[in-house]
Amino acid sequence: MAVLSAGFEKASEVVRHEHEALTSELNELEASLNALVCYSEVYADLAPMERVYRCGRHLRITLPEHFRNEEATVLADVEAALPQLRPFVHQMRRQHGDLQGRFNQFCRLLSDIEETPDLEQSICEIKERGLSFARAMLAHMSAEESRFAHLPA
Repeated sequence: MAVLSAGFEKASEVVRHEHEALTSELNELEASLNALVCYSEVYADLAPMERVYRCGRHLRITLPEHFRNEEATVLADVEAALPQLRPFVHQMRRQHGDLQGRFNQFCRLLSDIEETPDLEQSICEIKERGLSFARAMLAHMSAEESRFAHLPA
């Protein structure tokens, strides 16, 4: 049986820390989105929207970097050393593309909010898309962590 590279353990630890940081940021995003209201009184409390913007800006930098790092290290090593896990690796890479696309759509909604003719509808869409992305990203990382925890040493 093939063995994972000597750097796999260190790379997987880095990815685990990235997952922890992303989880914290996604939890903050979810809490901020849940605090948004979808009716005309949205102007009364802009603090949740400011937190949504902050999370979005931070994720715009860290998410693509995380995907690149994970694909170049942990997933590449698993694919090379454990051919039986290639379908899992390919699925995770496909999910990275899908998640990045969903996040980009969410960011476009955020950037377009100031020009929207229907603020209430835009807030509702931002909330729906953002929560959907955050939950999908959390499930994705959970699946990776679960699989990585059960790899042969």
